[in-house]
Amino acid sequence: MRTKLTEVVIHKQEPWWSPQTWILDCIKHLRDIGWTFAGLNEMFLRRELQKDASRWELVEDTVYERMLQELESGKPVSPVKVILSAENGQSPSSDC
Repeated sequence: MRTKLTEVVIHKQEPWWSPQTWILDCIKHLRDIGWTFAGLNEMFLRRELQKDASRWELVEDTVYERMLQELESGKPVSPVKVILSAENGQSPSSDC
């Protein structure tokens, strides 16, 4: 997988580029070569990345932490429920 991911271009000098863009490009690349689940799409991934950022700010579990726990225990781990302000019909707040 490491070799395949080196094929994904990093555009650090471009203003539109971010690490999340690279993650999405990696997942698209892996999907194109048949290495990821067919159900993954950009909207789902962006939503999960946004939830992960919220979990990180709230010092809750992240995808990485859950994956490690699942590998160690051999059992699926349920993520902590995070409701984004846009899901509540509220605008995102900046009082963090």
